[in-house]
Amino acid sequence: MLSKLGADVVATDLQPNLKLLERNVQENAVAVRVAEHTWGAAVDDLSPPFDVVVACGVLLVDPAAGTHTHSPLAWPRDAIGALF
Repeated sequence: MLSKLGADVVATDLQPNLKLLERNVQENAVAVRVAEHTWGAAVDDLSPPFDVVVACGVLLVDPAAGTHTHSPLAWPRDAIGALF
């Protein structure tokens, strides 16, 4: 949807999921760049800065606590500057 509204969109996922992500992009006929990325890793290859980071269906894992949280997330760039 963001792409159809004119946004420059980069959809990321882990390597095992890229084929499905690419197929979804093709089937929805959207101009979205697909790239491998692990949250917390450097984002230089994703072409920052980002105006908005939107995360959907994200599984947050805290290995120390052994917990998993599934939550939709969206942050404006100024709120996540420390992350990127």
